[in-house]
Amino acid sequence: MRGRLRAGTGPVQPMLVTLPLGLFVCATLFDVSVLAGAPGLFGEVGYATVVAGLAAIGLTLTVGLVDLWEEPPGRTRGALVRFNLVTGAMGSVFLIACLIRASGAGQVAGAALVVVELVGLAVGAVGLRYGTDLLRHAADVAVGEPPSRAGDRIVRQRTSVHPQSNPSPLSRRPGRASG
Repeated sequence: MRGRLRAGTGPVQPMLVTLPLGLFVCATLFDVSVLAGAPGLFGEVGYATVVAGLAAIGLTLTVGLVDLWEEPPGRTRGALVRFNLVTGAMGSVFLIACLIRASGAGQVAGAALVVVELVGLAVGAVGLRYGTDLLRHAADVAVGEPPSRAGDRIVRQRTSVHPQSNPSPLSRRPGRASG
């Protein structure tokens, strides 16, 4: 990825998406605790957490659009488009959850709301998978390897160590001095 917004050698957006996803996980846990009998304050904290997550998802999508603007057409741009679409879908599901809660009395969590939030978390998990692929691709490009060879570099590093050059203590014969 050639986006302007970078952290080290990798793009920012796949790492930034963990903030809203974490806030949405916390909101879901607060709502499940309200269903389990926790005080209503937990539901209100869950509502505030969803609102904070929606603000964070707005920032994440803005960064994603900046990265998309800078990326030339190709395989990486397609992966970036998919990642932005899935991230936007997660934000849309949680916007629906926020609207469901706002239309109810006192912003109290219900079973339907928790189901909607769980669907949003499932969409977010798919987004994390796409984000992981983008980070791996950016790491391969940073070291100068073609993106199609992802993972081969790790296998080569593991198999390039000769057992004779660095024997483990278990492979030594008894009575033989190491040296």
